[in-house]
Amino acid sequence: MSAASATNASNPSNLTGVEDFRVVANGINALGNHWCRHETTQGPSFHYSNADGSVYRSNPDGSTHFDNGRGFSRDVSADGVVTITLT
Repeated sequence: MSAASATNASNPSNLTGVEDFRVVANGINALGNHWCRHETTQGPSFHYSNADGSVYRSNPDGSTHFDNGRGFSRDVSADGVVTITLT
Protein backbone atom coordinates (compact mmCIF):
# COMPACT_ATOMS: atom_id res chain seq x y z
CA MET A 1 0.00 0.00 0.00
CA SER A 2 1.33 3.36 -0.91
CA ALA A 3 0.73 6.58 0.95
CA ALA A 4 -0.56 9.57 -0.92
CA SER A 5 0.87 11.79 1.76
CA ALA A 6 3.04 11.28 4.79
CA THR A 7 4.57 13.43 7.48
CA ASN A 8 7.29 12.75 9.99
CA ALA A 9 7.34 14.33 13.43
CA SER A 10 10.37 15.28 15.49
CA ASN A 11 11.86 13.04 18.15
CA PRO A 12 9.04 11.92 20.48
CA SER A 13 11.32 11.35 23.47
CA ASN A 14 10.26 14.65 25.08
CA LEU A 15 6.73 13.40 25.81
CA THR A 16 5.68 14.12 29.36
CA GLY A 17 2.30 12.58 30.23
CA VAL A 18 0.51 9.27 29.84
CA GLU A 19 -1.96 10.80 27.38
CA ASP A 20 0.69 12.63 25.35
CA PHE A 21 1.29 11.37 21.86
CA ARG A 22 2.97 12.58 18.75
CA VAL A 23 2.02 11.67 15.20
CA VAL A 24 5.09 10.06 13.66
CA ALA A 25 3.60 9.49 10.20
CA ASN A 26 0.22 9.52 8.51
CA GLY A 27 -1.32 9.32 5.10
CA ILE A 28 -3.93 7.85 2.83
CA ASN A 29 -3.20 4.55 1.11
CA ALA A 30 -4.19 3.49 -2.41
CA LEU A 31 -7.54 2.18 -1.12
CA GLY A 32 -8.48 5.55 0.37
CA ASN A 33 -7.88 4.42 3.94
CA HIS A 34 -6.38 6.94 6.38
CA TRP A 35 -3.57 5.60 8.56
CA CYS A 36 -1.67 7.20 11.39
CA ARG A 37 1.30 6.04 13.46
CA HIS A 38 1.76 7.59 16.90
CA GLU A 39 4.49 7.58 19.49
CA THR A 40 3.15 7.79 23.04
CA THR A 41 4.70 7.80 26.49
CA GLN A 42 3.55 4.17 26.68
CA GLY A 43 5.07 3.15 23.31
CA PRO A 44 4.06 3.12 19.64
CA SER A 45 0.50 2.81 18.37
CA PHE A 46 -1.35 3.17 15.10
CA HIS A 47 -4.81 3.34 13.63
CA TYR A 48 -6.62 3.00 10.35
CA SER A 49 -9.84 4.86 9.53
CA ASN A 50 -11.05 3.00 6.49
CA ALA A 51 -13.10 4.24 3.55
CA ASP A 52 -15.78 1.65 4.36
CA GLY A 53 -16.36 3.22 7.80
CA SER A 54 -14.40 0.64 9.76
CA VAL A 55 -11.68 1.54 12.26
CA TYR A 56 -8.69 -0.46 13.49
CA ARG A 57 -6.46 0.58 16.37
CA SER A 58 -3.34 -1.03 17.84
CA ASN A 59 -2.40 0.24 21.30
CA PRO A 60 1.01 0.51 22.98
CA ASP A 61 0.17 -2.30 25.42
CA GLY A 62 -0.44 -4.73 22.54
CA SER A 63 -4.23 -4.60 22.70
CA THR A 64 -6.23 -4.03 19.53
CA HIS A 65 -9.67 -2.72 18.61
CA PHE A 66 -11.63 -3.19 15.39
CA ASP A 67 -15.05 -1.68 14.67
CA ASN A 68 -16.67 -2.37 11.30
CA GLY A 69 -18.90 0.72 11.58
CA ARG A 70 -22.01 -1.44 11.23
CA GLY A 71 -22.52 -2.80 14.74
CA PHE A 72 -19.65 -5.26 15.14
CA SER A 73 -16.54 -4.66 17.20
CA ARG A 74 -13.70 -6.91 18.32
CA ASP A 75 -11.32 -6.06 21.13
CA VAL A 76 -8.28 -8.12 22.03
CA SER A 77 -6.64 -7.29 25.35
CA ALA A 78 -2.88 -7.24 25.82
CA ASP A 79 -3.09 -10.73 27.36
CA GLY A 80 -5.13 -12.14 24.47
CA VAL A 81 -8.70 -12.01 25.80
CA VAL A 82 -11.09 -11.46 22.88
CA THR A 83 -14.32 -9.52 23.35
CA ILE A 84 -16.89 -9.37 20.54
CA THR A 85 -19.66 -6.77 20.71
CA LEU A 86 -22.72 -6.67 18.47
CA THR A 87 -24.98 -3.62 18.61
